[in-house]
Amino acid sequence: MFQLPLLAFIQSICEFLPISSSGHLALLSSLKITSQNLDIDIALHLGTVLAVILYFRVFLWNLLTGFFYNSKERKTVILLILATVPALIVGYFLNDLIETIFRNPKIIAYNSIGYGALLWAVDYFCQKRKTLENLSYKGALFIGCTQALSLIPGTSRSG
Repeated sequence: MFQLPLLAFIQSICEFLPISSSGHLALLSSLKITSQNLDIDIALHLGTVLAVILYFRVFLWNLLTGFFYNSKERKTVILLILATVPALIVGYFLNDLIETIFRNPKIIAYNSIGYGALLWAVDYFCQKRKTLENLSYKGALFIGCTQALSLIPGTSRSG
């Protein structure tokens, strides 16, 4: 009875922090605190996507309407598509591997620690910041490839 509200709470908190919401949900399941299946995971992530779309609705509307007559919006849409393609390809071809092997609590823990250390190092040592205006198509594709890594639970997408 308490499982769905607990999972929704964990998802909502973790999704907007530089930690893996998928990893935390999988850990709850492996610790027998919850027993969610893929349908519940999809519903939780769908709720997050709907919340993000609602929050960014004006920005997204401007992108969609500006795509046809504004080169800046057109470039942004193309960059978003390029950054999405690698994760779609990896998710399609490696889904079974990700779901069976990488949902192991030890792998999730090691990923969380490793990527946490990497995020700290990048934040501490890298002073150069990229903006959307100076992001290249090659850079967007690189971001997409690193986003594909986040399909492994314990790896933060925001990282």
